[in-house]
Amino acid sequence: DNFSKAGQVILINCYDSMISNLNVSYGSIGIMLHRCNNITISNNNASANTLYGISLEICYNNTLLENNVTYNKVAGINLYFCYDNNTLLGNNASYNKNYGIAVYWSNNTRISENNANQNENSGIYLYDSYHNNITGNTIKFNLICGIYLEICNYTFISGNTINENQDIGIYLLNSHNNTISDNIDTINGNANQGVYLENSDFNIISGNLIRFNDIGIYFLDSSNNTIINNDLRGNGLAFLEVGDSEGNIFDNNLIDTTISGGGGGGGSSTTVEGIPFETLVFIILLVSVATAVAGIVGLKKYNTMIREKEKEIEILKVEKGKLTQDDIIVTKENLLCVVHKGAIKGFTFVCPECGTFYCARCFDAVKKLENACWSCGKPLDHSKPIKTIDDKGKIKIKSKKEAGKPSSMDNTPKKAPKDFKAYKK
Repeated sequence: DNFSKAGQVILINCYDSMISNLNVSYGSIGIMLHRCNNITISNNNASANTLYGISLEICYNNTLLENNVTYNKVAGINLYFCYDNNTLLGNNASYNKNYGIAVYWSNNTRISENNANQNENSGIYLYDSYHNNITGNTIKFNLICGIYLEICNYTFISGNTINENQDIGIYLLNSHNNTISDNIDTINGNANQGVYLENSDFNIISGNLIRFNDIGIYFLDSSNNTIINNDLRGNGLAFLEVGDSEGNIFDNNLIDTTISGGGGGGGSSTTVEGIPFETLVFIILLVSVATAVAGIVGLKKYNTMIREKEKEIEILKVEKGKLTQDDIIVTKENLLCVVHKGAIKGFTFVCPECGTFYCARCFDAVKKLENACWSCGKPLDHSKPIKTIDDKGKIKIKSKKEAGKPSSMDNTPKKAPKDFKAYKK
C-alpha cells in the first residue's frame, strides 16, 4: 500500500508497504510503526513533533531512507526493541532537542550515511543494543556527544566524520567488544575527548584520525583495549589512563613524540623534542593524579546529589499520589521531567513502556529508590525488581507478578515482546 496524503501515519501489524513524500510535522509522532515488517519510509518530512519524527517499535526488516527528521523534541528517529535488520540510510536527523537518532534494545541495525548534527544532546545514541553498524555518518556540533554507546557490545563504528562536538566525539559506557576503525574523515576538534571509554573493556580502536581534541583517547576504569595505527597528533594529550585501567595495548600510533617499542610488547622509550624524558614522565604522572582526584571528587559529588535527590523524592511521595493523567500529558508535551516538573538539561531518559520523561538525576534516584515509572508503574530497569516504600519508610520488593500490573494512570499499557527475556539473556 502507498500512503500519499496522510498528515500522520501509525501502522500496527503491517508489512510490505511504502510511506513516502509526506509532510508529517507538528504532531506527537510523525510516523510510527508497531510490529511491522518490510516497510520502506522514504523522502518524508517529519519535523517539529513533540516526541519523535519517526518511531519504530518491535519492527524487523524496515528501511528509513532520505527522510528529514529535524526539530523534534525527543529524537529525530527512535527505535525500541527492533531486533533485526532495520536500515537507517541517508536521513537528516539534525537540530533535535535531544538525540538525532536514538536506538534502544535493538540489534543488527545499519545506521549509514546520515547527518546527525547540532542536536541538543547527542547525534547518535544506542542503549543496550548489540551487533549494530554505524558507518559513513556526519556527526558534528552536537552539544554533548557525537556517538554515545551505553551497555552496547559488538558495535562497528567506521568511516564517520565526528567533529567539533561540544564534549566528546565517541563515548563508550559499560560497552565491550566494540570496534572503532578507519574513521579517517576524522574524530577531530571535540571540546574534551576524541574517544572516551568508561568501564569498557576489550574494544578495538584502530586506523582512526583522532586529532586536535583536549585528550585523544581517555580510559576510565577500562582495560584490555587495543589501540593501534591511529593518528593521535595535535591533541593536548594523546591518551590518558585513569582509575582501574590496565592491560591496554598501544602499538604503532602516531603522536607528537618519537616512539620505539621493545619486542613482544615489552618496554618502550618516549622522547619529546626539547623535553627530558624524566620531566615528561613527571608531567604525565602529575596530570594523571590530578585527573584521578578530580574524577573521585566528581563521583563523590554526584553520589551526594543522588542521595539528596532520594531524600527529595521521599518528600515528594505525597505529590506522586496526586499525579494525574493530565499532569503526565503536560510533561510529555513540554519535555519536562515528571519528577521535578521542570525543564531537562543534559541527558533525557524515557520510560520504554509509556514514554514519560526524566532528567538524569531524577531517573537515577527513582531507579535506585523504587525502580518504578511514576506514570505507568513498570520497572525502569528490567533487570531489577520494583520496590515500594510504606509510610514507615520500610522497603517492600514486589514480586514479578505484582510488578507486571499497570498503574491506574496507564490507560494504554504496553508490554515488552514475549521474547524479550530470552533476548536479554
